[in-house]
Order: sequence, then structure tokens, then C-alpha cells
Amino acid sequence: MPDRPLDSSPYPIVDDFLIRRHQERAKIDQVLDKWLKNPPKTNRTVRRLGEKLNAMGPMAIDILLQHLDSGVEAHTSMAITLLMNLPPNEDTDQVLRQHLERSDLSDDARNILGSVLDARLYGEDLDDIQNRFITDPVQTLGSLFNSYEREFVVANWREIRPLMKPEMLSHAIGVFLKNRLLAAIPIFRYEAWHADASLARLLARDLPALEDPEIHTILSILTAHPDLEARNDAMQALQNLPPLSPSEALPGSTVRSRGLLDYANGMIAIEHVRRIGDDFRGLMAMIDVLDQGLREIIFFEGEQKTLWEDSLEDHGDQPWILKTDLDDNAAAYLVRQAVHLTEERGYAIPDDYWDCEHLLPYPYTKPDSIEVPRFGWDCAMCRKPIKTGPRRKMPYLIQNIAICPRCARRKQKCVVCGQRVAILGAMFFTDDSQNLQFICGECEPAWLRDEDE
Repeated sequence: MPDRPLDSSPYPIVDDFLIRRHQERAKIDQVLDKWLKNPPKTNRTVRRLGEKLNAMGPMAIDILLQHLDSGVEAHTSMAITLLMNLPPNEDTDQVLRQHLERSDLSDDARNILGSVLDARLYGEDLDDIQNRFITDPVQTLGSLFNSYEREFVVANWREIRPLMKPEMLSHAIGVFLKNRLLAAIPIFRYEAWHADASLARLLARDLPALEDPEIHTILSILTAHPDLEARNDAMQALQNLPPLSPSEALPGSTVRSRGLLDYANGMIAIEHVRRIGDDFRGLMAMIDVLDQGLREIIFFEGEQKTLWEDSLEDHGDQPWILKTDLDDNAAAYLVRQAVHLTEERGYAIPDDYWDCEHLLPYPYTKPDSIEVPRFGWDCAMCRKPIKTGPRRKMPYLIQNIAICPRCARRKQKCVVCGQRVAILGAMFFTDDSQNLQFICGECEPAWLRDEDE
């Protein structure tokens, strides 16, 4: 007998069969893995995948059953969906029954497969099967929120929300509303500011079922939503709710609320502290009324008087800076108007604002207790928005006039003698068309005498 090469097989047909079977299994596993990791978005696609799964034969179902106890809930859920969408015929059900009798099938997989078979035979709903074996992550999330401090709920939600698809976001909010989860009220309030039309309508419709005073505030926020239907639903819901007392509208009591008003440079600093139960909750905001709006905001717990003392040390000694106490409404007006300006000018609202927004009353009105600044300034010469920032030069401010650094460098014509004059050293006034007119130092005394006469 001739020598046989070491890498050859005496049973090439058997080996080839095993190789082809292994390759076929690997190929099916790759296809199923893709389906499980990228779930289809429509029922039509799901049904088509069920037909493809059936066409792949018993091996595909065998591989799919391994995912029923994989520990990855999303994979288990999709595997159940695919099994439920196999073509409704006796041959397919017979294949599933054969798998059910396998001794190597885990208890979890056997229970799920048995329920799928019963559902296919007796018309049980897919959602009932899913709910029986899949723990809804939203339910788990809601349970976690019950143990969190309010501010941590909002901070946690802000991290989770961008990862959610719109349908998942709607599902989560719907579950929280259905379960009347009071721990999710900070989330409802956050969504009232950020929700799209459909989510805003859901909130306006279902929030009144929750018995909590803050529901009034959330519905009030929704009355300013861009969607007309959401606004109308929120207004109708508010009319049907009993009115709140002032103490219910804003829980706790204000410990202190004060401001440093530096209108000469367009800056405001605000400290606002409330006592809620035995705890102190506060915010400190830095506001640029010229351009950026809410530049910075810090949420803090406890008294934290050193934050304010540091601001006084940095800015409070200037004679043009007004130190004043603020009532709740004035503090809310200044901070919220600053937020509007931030959005209007295209800047990002500081994240911490949403952690402490609930410390400020809503709704609010323009206060009479302080001199209210103008938010958002334009250059009086070029009419372009004033821009501020760490690398920008400060605009020229006097009274209610702002001149951007670029225009301030340009010499202007004196309306009396016609010579060019540097505007920072010149007298100016506005004409009937609200345009700036300049007068040089030499012409100023004579012009003033003529004005007095």
C-alpha cells in the first residue's frame, strides 16, 4: 500500500460533509447575530425574517434557541419575536416540539420555547410572552429612580436620554406615567422643556392623573410648547386641576436670594438658596446680558456661603456694582431670561441648569422690585449683535448704548465741523432715526450752548 500524506483523510467524503456542515452553521450564526444586534423596525420586516429563518431549516432554529438563555435581554427578546413569526404551519410547530424534547436544552430556553409553542397554537399575544420572560429595562430604571436624590435623577436622565431612540423615549415616559412614578416627576419636568410634539401631548394628557403639586408647574411649562395641540391640552388640564396655594407652588422656603448687578459691564451674579425639608439646595449663576446669557451656573447643597463671598471679593468692591436682595420672582426672571438669550444666540445651556431649574418659580413675571436690564444687545452703529467671550474685547458701553470694538476703532465725522474724530473721546447723541451722531471736543461747547438756547 502506498504511503498516504499525513494531512490527507482516509474518509474524505465524511470529512467534507462535516466541514460543509460547520461552515453552514457558522454562516447561519453570523446571519442570526446580525438580526439580533440590529432588530428590524417594522412588523413587515419581522415577518420576512421569520420566513427566512424557516427556510434555513432546523439548524437555524437550533442556533437561535441558544440565544434564549444568553443573558442578553435584547437578544432573548428578538429571538422570541423571530420564533413567534415563523410561518404558522404544522411542519414548523413539529420542528419546535422536537427541539423542546432535547435533553441539552436549558430550563430557561425550555420554558420560553414551551410558551412560544402554546402561544402559536392558542393565539397568545407576543407582548404577553415578552413581558413574562423579559424584564423591561424601563421598569428597572424606574425602580432605581425611587432611591435617587432629585438632582441625581435629572443628571442621570440627561446621560441616558441621548442614547434612546424616539420610540424608546416615548415608551419610557409612557411607562413612568402609567405607573404614576412620582420619582420621575423631575424627568417629566425636564421633558416639558425638551419634548417633541407627540411626547408633549402625552405629558399634557396623562400628567393630571398624578397627585403632586409640581404637576401644575409642568403643565404651565407645556402651555408655552411650540405644538398647538400640546399647549391646548396643557391649558385645559390646568383649568381642571384645583388651584395651588403659594407654599404648594414652590416647595420649601427661600433662605436667601441676592444679586450683584454690574450693568456697566453687562454682568449679573445671582445666589438663590432654598430650604426643602431639612436640606439646603442652592444655585449660583453668572449672567452676561449682552450676548451669552447664562454663562455659568453651579448647583450646590448645604449653605455654601463661601461661593458668594468669593464673588464679593472679586467684584463686590466696585462702586458701580449694585448689591441687592432679590425676591423669588426677580431671581427666576433674571436666570430664565438669560437662558432664553443663551438659546437665541446659539450657545449651549449649561448642563447644571437643569439640575437646579426647579428651585426657581414658574410661571414668573417681569419684576418691579429691581431695574430690569435689556437682554441681548446690538451695536448701535453696525446693528450687528454684540459678541462677548474670553478672547473678545469688551464693547464700549454708555447708558443704553453699546458699540462693538470694531466700530469703536473707526473715526467718525463730527456733525458740526466735519472733521474725523475718535468716537471714544467724542460726545454723541441719537438723531430722529436712532442713528448715532458725534461731536468733536472743539465743537462740543458751542453745540451745547446752542442746545441750551
